[in-house]
Amino acid sequence: MMRNIQTREGFEFWDKLNALPRYAFLLSPSGKSVQKFEDQAMGNWIDVHEAQKVVDQAEERINDRQDELREVNRQLEQFRERCHGIKNLSAIESRDDQLAAAREKIAALQLRLNAADQRIDELSQDKARLDALESNCWDVRFDSSPNGDAGDSSINIEVLGHWMDKPFERVIGENYSENLRAAIDQAMTAPAYPPARPEYPEIDEAFAAASIS
Repeated sequence: MMRNIQTREGFEFWDKLNALPRYAFLLSPSGKSVQKFEDQAMGNWIDVHEAQKVVDQAEERINDRQDELREVNRQLEQFRERCHGIKNLSAIESRDDQLAAAREKIAALQLRLNAADQRIDELSQDKARLDALESNCWDVRFDSSPNGDAGDSSINIEVLGHWMDKPFERVIGENYSENLRAAIDQAMTAPAYPPARPEYPEIDEAFAAASIS
């Protein structure tokens, strides 16, 4: 089955993922926790368990297609055995047409398997990001900044970690292009004791000078 953008045939699992509720996170007024709220326009997060259900369904579909592919290969092998003793040219040409159709079906199935594998890889990366947020108790902070004379603003995203020594709160991931995934990816590669902000090491120098005085 090939994809059809009008009928959405071949996009079933993609549509299911896009239909999942989207959540955003804001720092609470107390500054001690993150509040989650559903926001289809600004939210970038989905429930990992709901996403896993869709992935499981896709995996079942992939397994079915792999069974079909094995059956096609079995039929091809039988066809080769039958063709071994065929003398009639017209019969051979007919078998060649069947073989070409079977190869086209195999190629189409392989394309679908490749697309499903790619989507599974993307979902696995998002799961790793969610696990990192949860296991490290990171905060996600959103802020907006005006875009000059453009008349609108962009969303700034920061991922914050917490330490026992000063600075107690440190920005370990940030993105100013409204890309939450990029901010979390940066946080996942941050050193064990990063500076207060990745691009402003002078803030650490100020903290050190204040502690000496």
